[in-house]
Amino acid sequence: MKRALQFSEWLTTEVLEKVTHQQYVFTLPKIIRPYFKYDRRLLGKLCLCAWETIKEFFGACLPKGTVPGAVISIQTWGNRGANFHPHLHGLVSKGAFDSHGVFYPLPWIDTHKMALLFRDKVFSMLIRAGKISEDLARKICEWPHSGFSIHNEVQIDADDEKGKETLARYIVKAPISQERMTYDRENQKVIYKSKHDTIIYEPLDWLAAITSHIPNKYSQSVHFYGTYSNKSRGLRLKAQKKSQANQGNATIFSVTPPPKKACSKKWAELIKLIYEVNPLQCPKCLHEMRIVAIINDPLVVEKILKHLDLWLPQAHSPPMNKETKIVEEVIYDYSFFDYLPA
Repeated sequence: MKRALQFSEWLTTEVLEKVTHQQYVFTLPKIIRPYFKYDRRLLGKLCLCAWETIKEFFGACLPKGTVPGAVISIQTWGNRGANFHPHLHGLVSKGAFDSHGVFYPLPWIDTHKMALLFRDKVFSMLIRAGKISEDLARKICEWPHSGFSIHNEVQIDADDEKGKETLARYIVKAPISQERMTYDRENQKVIYKSKHDTIIYEPLDWLAAITSHIPNKYSQSVHFYGTYSNKSRGLRLKAQKKSQANQGNATIFSVTPPPKKACSKKWAELIKLIYEVNPLQCPKCLHEMRIVAIINDPLVVEKILKHLDLWLPQAHSPPMNKETKIVEEVIYDYSFFDYLPA
């Protein structure tokens, strides 16, 4: 929970621009999901397929040279317990940016045609990887419902900071909830209550299910593309510093350092969000406490705590009772070394 809160705060303050965003959900048919379960490297390529779909569709609808911003998260679990269900959650700008930072909004997009383009890109990727044949891809395309879909009906307004934080926490949520999981010791079953039903697992089946969501070492579960990519953000920061330096007097060689970025949320606010308890609330008057001073001198701290009858001397282990103390003689056997080769 803390990790999700920190990620959402960083994403909304450091990455996302003050524009309208939409949540894009990319889903796959069940017939090809096992390929991503046993070859986790395909998940990163799947994420790239989604980004290329977004980029091409936005590029066809907006002026040439504009690029959207997208944060795409890989999720391998669904709403039915710990079953393996690979899909993508994207936080995408509802429009694109040009090289000067001008935003061009996109009022509407045909997600059905977009899903067809996404399907073709995924099939091409799997065929190049040697996972499926062109004949299987052609047969799936002939189905009335191929299983590929894109959902983008969730919209976050430009000034809705709370909505951005909530959606950012959602795309990095944990695979399972401990509150929904119970263990039946008598029958030795794991019971998981999902949103729709209750699923009963054998212990080994439960371990196999939850371990299938562990990503590979060094793999990234959240990817940044377009305007929100690390390269684009770095170039914008570099250009901003350069423009600030050029605005100064040419005779002055020292450049005023840029202002510090806004401080992150206080620890008290994070605790309040996680545990729903305000640690700064006074237990007596129930009003919010404020910081009067920060004291680092140990002598002053000790004096204050003694005055409040809160000082406790350094605790140590109680001495062992002499009557019950037993001293055992330790005998070392060195005969083992006689058998070692010289």
